[in-house]
Amino acid sequence: TWHTCAAGKDCKMRSVDVVVPVSSVLDSDRRRALEFVLSRISDMQPASVVVCECSSDGLPHAPVPSGPSRAVVKSPWNKPVAVNEAVQKHTSAEWIFVLDADVAIDFEQVRAQFERLPDGVKFVRPCRSIARLGREVSQQMMDGLVAWPKLPEKGREEVLVTGGAFLIRRDLFMSLRGFDERFDIYMEDTDLKHRLMALKVVPSVLDLQGYHLYHTPL
Repeated sequence: TWHTCAAGKDCKMRSVDVVVPVSSVLDSDRRRALEFVLSRISDMQPASVVVCECSSDGLPHAPVPSGPSRAVVKSPWNKPVAVNEAVQKHTSAEWIFVLDADVAIDFEQVRAQFERLPDGVKFVRPCRSIARLGREVSQQMMDGLVAWPKLPEKGREEVLVTGGAFLIRRDLFMSLRGFDERFDIYMEDTDLKHRLMALKVVPSVLDLQGYHLYHTPL
């Protein structure tokens, strides 16, 4: 696939595999969030979408719409294990987009801004922040009543760090041996960030807002 780059020339698009970690334990809110994110991720024009599910018996349980490939990891819930296995065994693109199953962004704009980044970039945050949405706004988004809501600085329920969505060159991720699997679910992204900082890898941040879709906490 080709696009028009900043110099006005035809340039080959960067290839991206999307990796979406999920748990087999999904309530109705989490299932709907997953389905919504997967329905919109095609706007990113990925080479593939790999849904990596942590399952205590190693069998698939989480509902996944037709289209995305699936990797099942025998683990009750260990996001680093699932993502590392998915990247190693089920991806081959130049870039990996690790995306939590409940995080939505304007993926068309992610692709457009991502393609305008200069060569040499190795790590990208696709949004400035991720705002935690309430139930009502989340439902409106998933029902198609609003697109990407504009949220004032005041009035956001919570703004999260952006570990739930990042792009990294696959060769860099592999050279770092991926996430540290001693973390189960939290802080694995902070650890990865510190290891990237030690290598003096500077992230590029796209000018977009991410949204954490509502679901009941486990």
